[in-house]
Amino acid sequence: MMKKEISNTNSPSAPYVKAAIEDSYKRFIAPAIEREIRSELTEKAQTQAIEIFGENLQNLLLQAPMKGHVILGLDPAYRTGCKLAIIDETGKCWTKQSSIRTKEPVTLSVLKQEQHSRNYWKIIRSL
Repeated sequence: MMKKEISNTNSPSAPYVKAAIEDSYKRFIAPAIEREIRSELTEKAQTQAIEIFGENLQNLLLQAPMKGHVILGLDPAYRTGCKLAIIDETGKCWTKQSSIRTKEPVTLSVLKQEQHSRNYWKIIRSL
C-alpha cells in the first residue's frame, strides 16, 4: 500500500509519509477492522445461541411431562376465569376449557359457574 501512496521514495518527506501511514494503520484502521469483524461474529453467535435455546426449549416443552400418565392442569384465575387443560400420555393436548368471569348479577354468575363445573366433571369422568 505504501508503494502506491509514496510515488517518490527519494523525497525528504517520504519517511514522514511512511510513518504516518504505519501509525494510522496501527491506531485507526486495524482496530476498526477488528471491531467490525468481532461485532459481526458476536451477532452471529448470539443469533445461533438464541436458535439453539429455542429448539431446546421447544423440545422440553413438547415432551410428555410424565410418560404413561394423563395430566389435568387447572388454573383457578379469579379475574379471567378458571381454565382447564388435559394432556394425554404422549403429551398431546386433549381439550382446553375456560369459564370466563363476567360482571353479571350473582345469581346468573352462579348458574354459569355451575354449568362450567358440570362440564369440567364431564371431561374428567371421560378420562
